[in-house]
Amino acid sequence: MQFTPGLYRQAVTPVRPSGLLARGDIPVLMGYARKGPTGRAEGEPDDPAGIPVRLHSLGEFEELFGGPLNHGFLWHSVKGFFENGGAACYALRIVSAQSKAAGAMRSRLDDDAAKPERRIGWLAQASFPWLMIDPRKRSASLQDESASWVQTFEQVIRDYGTRTPDTGAHGNSLTLRVTRTANVRTETVVDAADAGNVSSVQSLAGLEAGSILNLTQTGADGNTVSAIRVPFKIDTARQKIVWSDDFVGSGFDPSRPIRLTSVEFNVAVYGEGKLLQSFAGLSPNPAHSRAFVKVLPSSCRTVDFSPLVLRPDNAAVPQGEVAAYLDAVDWTLESTWPPEGDYILGGGVDGLDAVTKQDWLNSLQPIKRLYDAAMIAGPDIVLPP
Repeated sequence: MQFTPGLYRQAVTPVRPSGLLARGDIPVLMGYARKGPTGRAEGEPDDPAGIPVRLHSLGEFEELFGGPLNHGFLWHSVKGFFENGGAACYALRIVSAQSKAAGAMRSRLDDDAAKPERRIGWLAQASFPWLMIDPRKRSASLQDESASWVQTFEQVIRDYGTRTPDTGAHGNSLTLRVTRTANVRTETVVDAADAGNVSSVQSLAGLEAGSILNLTQTGADGNTVSAIRVPFKIDTARQKIVWSDDFVGSGFDPSRPIRLTSVEFNVAVYGEGKLLQSFAGLSPNPAHSRAFVKVLPSSCRTVDFSPLVLRPDNAAVPQGEVAAYLDAVDWTLESTWPPEGDYILGGGVDGLDAVTKQDWLNSLQPIKRLYDAAMIAGPDIVLPP
């Protein structure tokens, strides 16, 4: 070691490790696909535009965008990229203003004379589930390696929500089937200590504060009394249900048992006649842990099924008014529940014959956020309509 005056060089550990070099092997492949995520074009709220999705295999592309098209070479480009040693790429679907998502809407009130000023309709629509490809669920190292994709994903969630319409004729092959079911069947137990708004029950299994319950009781005279109620509170410690009011005045006899049956629905999604997914025991009430609006948005791969607020002419009220109205909905009314039966989706349009230069330019906007994208390739840009 030097002790004489002067300036000496000594190796030290860096304060922080140097950053990784930006990858130069990740392309953005743009073109036509059967299906896939779209948003809205910048400055054009009614015109859809593609959104890039990071992929690591041809299988991922086919799951999200479908198989090869007769008119287009995007699938072929992705296939060639991975077969030649590519590790990761972005795929971006080009769509036009003419493309539309397939859908089907139904309401329990079909008689015009009986329609109130506001009512609930249920819309099944082909849609893309962003939460099912959430890159934030991957390991920390993979998130670091694809940080710009994580940022793009988060921006999509902020701009459009967890699902976006999946435009195209492919949605016309989808059917959503809704059937009524009941996972809870129990009875009240006569207890002299119960007040008018408290009921002891044989079992609380499957019950929660958001459960919609059908209450029925056959009196000594043979007549049956029924009502639809939602519990105010479930008292698990005392095996009791607390109601919001005294329902004895509704004709129920507190000295006789009351049957409780839950109101729930099973949902099955079919594509080209084949079962794709099924969901059991869903509730229309958003307060329920297995509500339609909680389970399907994060779990259904192909279809979004949600309530809409409708005017008497079947027109949906502005989006800004929907949330406040749904918060005040009385979910004990049967007219608010989804009609049973098949929702056969239709009206989906590819719109590829209407693609213009502007549609390609619109799709370039989200690429600005992808600082790891090394090049852009448009294999379908030279195709005629």
